[in-house]
Amino acid sequence: MILSGLDQDGSAALKAFNEGGGITIVQKLDTAIHPQMPQAAIETVTVNYVLEPRAVAGRLEQIAKQLRQPGKGEPGGLKPRQFE
Repeated sequence: MILSGLDQDGSAALKAFNEGGGITIVQKLDTAIHPQMPQAAIETVTVNYVLEPRAVAGRLEQIAKQLRQPGKGEPGGLKPRQFE
């Protein structure tokens, strides 16, 4: 998960996490005090979700529920860059 921040230092780690099958979440740019880090992540990584901070907890709860359901394939039918 990448939230508001300066520089691009989170993008490499997020990319590695994504390539390993992890679910990636980035803060919606217009809600970030410092949008540089979320912007860099969106530009360099296939992001699953771009969310407002207040929506992250609910999305994590949905993902956790979907992961507990066997035979559902991809967790929650994730698609790259699902904006909300």
